[in-house]
Amino acid sequence: MKIGSIEIWPPLVLAPMSGVTNRTMRALYRPFGLGLTVTEFVSSNALKYGSRRTMEMIDQHGLEKPVSTQLWGDDPSTMALAARVVRECGADIVDINFGCPAPKVTKTNGGSACLRDPARCEEIMCAVVAAVDVPVTMKMRLGWSEDALVYVDVARRAQRAGVQAVTLHARTAKQFYRGSADWEHIARLKDAIDIPVIGNGDLDDAHLAMRRMRESGVDAIMLGRATLGNPWLISQIADLMAGREARPLPSPAQRLRFAIV
Repeated sequence: MKIGSIEIWPPLVLAPMSGVTNRTMRALYRPFGLGLTVTEFVSSNALKYGSRRTMEMIDQHGLEKPVSTQLWGDDPSTMALAARVVRECGADIVDINFGCPAPKVTKTNGGSACLRDPARCEEIMCAVVAAVDVPVTMKMRLGWSEDALVYVDVARRAQRAGVQAVTLHARTAKQFYRGSADWEHIARLKDAIDIPVIGNGDLDDAHLAMRRMRESGVDAIMLGRATLGNPWLISQIADLMAGREARPLPSPAQRLRFAIV
């Protein structure tokens, strides 16, 4: 898969996870077979006001490449400013978050709350694309609720705005992580747009992940919670993507040695 001119191989992406995908974790997990890692999501407002902690989170110099930095916010001009800042700090790709369902984010109309206003999403995407000289991607959910599934509309707006790839987590914002991710929606999105689609949701087994990828036709898959404490899942999927047999999971002793390191 290519995002703009950036080759992603294997087409296996580590999801941005707040408080989790920091520099250390990404450095530990990358050798297991990831094609792309994404930072913890960061607030565009925090970057606007020069938050020291946030600036430390986005410094990507000397780290794994390629790396994507994810931003959230609801103001196009602030998001554009933040995109320029993360680009200066080494981001190869700028990712826009329209997927986080956490109340601390949605109460300020950020994350998945943006999906309640697709036109606003388009304004944000246009502003960010115009602000940087690297590919811009976007991650979203199906919509705010089951009766407001806007993912196809927002993805088409993304393509029109110049976004280079879209990741879909196949739940609504109101679901949080309840129920099951509905991959039929991901397959539908793949048929609806011409830019790469990355599928996300409930990929906790290597063979299941490959089946989801094959059946939906997505260009890549994104792994999140299933890798916590189990980075070997990444290696198993990478093996299958390369046409090899998936390596066996490590013994408890091997897991312990990794945890100690």
